[in-house]
Amino acid sequence: MLTENDYVLALPASNVLSNCILDDAFILEHILQQQFEGFASLNGRAYTVREKRLEGEVKVDILQNDVCYTDGVKHFKRITISNSLDPRFFLKGLDSLEDLREHKLLRDPFQ
Repeated sequence: MLTENDYVLALPASNVLSNCILDDAFILEHILQQQFEGFASLNGRAYTVREKRLEGEVKVDILQNDVCYTDGVKHFKRITISNSLDPRFFLKGLDSLEDLREHKLLRDPFQ
């Protein structure tokens, strides 16, 4: 699907992704389709790109941008982002790359 429709896969950083539940809603929110002015997720939310930031209902930094090849011919674009686009898993107070480095996601198991 990603290779056939020229979609962009937006992946949160690994320490954010580890705290998310990868259900249908999460996946649809992180597959973006290019629009006239920015992107729209498959859930219907609109996003614009401004100075290496993806802005919409939530605002995240774009950490990396690359192209992935599946069989040498088909490809899709992938961006790594600083936080989740899904509001259920968006970490408040984590607005930039600097916050991502300082933010500790490990929780005390006895709390």
